[in-house]
Amino acid sequence: MPKELLFVGPRQVELGEYADPPLGPRDVKVENLYSGISHGTERSHYRGEAVWHGRSVETDGFVTEGRSMQHPFTYGYEDVARVVEVGPEVNELAVGDVVMGSAHHRETRNFNLDLAKVGATARGVGVNVFPYALPAGDDLEKYVFVSLGTVALDAVLVGPVRIGESAVIVGQGVVGLLTMQLCKLSGADPVIAVDLLDDRLETAKRFGADYAFNPNHGDVGREVKRILGGPGADVCFECSGQTSGIGLAMHCGTPFPKVVAVGMYDGPADDLYLGEEFCRSAGQILHSRSGGYRLPPEDPGGGLYHRRWDIIRVHNVVIKLLHTGRLDVSGLITHRFSLEEAPQAYRLIDEGAEGMMKVIFDLTTT
Repeated sequence: MPKELLFVGPRQVELGEYADPPLGPRDVKVENLYSGISHGTERSHYRGEAVWHGRSVETDGFVTEGRSMQHPFTYGYEDVARVVEVGPEVNELAVGDVVMGSAHHRETRNFNLDLAKVGATARGVGVNVFPYALPAGDDLEKYVFVSLGTVALDAVLVGPVRIGESAVIVGQGVVGLLTMQLCKLSGADPVIAVDLLDDRLETAKRFGADYAFNPNHGDVGREVKRILGGPGADVCFECSGQTSGIGLAMHCGTPFPKVVAVGMYDGPADDLYLGEEFCRSAGQILHSRSGGYRLPPEDPGGGLYHRRWDIIRVHNVVIKLLHTGRLDVSGLITHRFSLEEAPQAYRLIDEGAEGMMKVIFDLTTT
């Protein structure tokens, strides 16, 4: 029987067996080739600290107390898979096609194309499950970055970033590096990378950052103003997933800072100070609502961004950018594991292993 990764308790993962349901007329069965670990989100799940472990997000957007996720559960949403079987009424995909979907860390999955496509555009749906066809004959590993690429593109669209505007990106993990590159593609000038790790700043410069600063080595906000010759950056992106980064991003944009918070922030924000700079500078904090929480295209209450940029379009744009190399992820996969080695993989992420950027499960070796 096929195997899947289960989170069975805080800092406990193991493999379990499952059976796929029978294939329906509009179903597609895939076998996973690669499955990326979303470090920030899955580290929270691994530790048992994720917001969903104690609260539920309702369809109206409000949060209520009560666990919405119970151990054991499966997770993961950065897979690359090959179609191995299709139902008799499937015309969009064929056996042998390679797709990106949302299959969790498991060996196989069945998709119903009609339900998946509706789910990808419906109000309140946060996780896309529609299998997107990938270019044939390409380097397939790089498409594990599609999901986080959509997070970054959401952020840049929400900013927004315009030609000639300055941008600061706090946090140079994978999401920060992708956001930085998309700012460059949008015409931002200059683009300034910020991180506490010098090796990540070197990586950011390799991927196109115009300047790179470590807050441990000086006042980043003042350095930004010195470079720009006056006010702070036009748009600042907080990509570290740490609430302290929101304050740092505001500092880099003062006066009149606009901060786009990109990640999910678990727990209290004890290190977020909304004091004099925020108050006296009329600061703005936006969230890019990563994961596709958008109004459907036909909703008259939606803004132009919501009507035109549904989650399917965002995914297709990121796939194209990865295919053409305009969104560069070369060298970002630093660790590869089999599913059987999952405990070791999550321990490395939990401990923050030196030099680690992207960890994936390689299912082609099993």
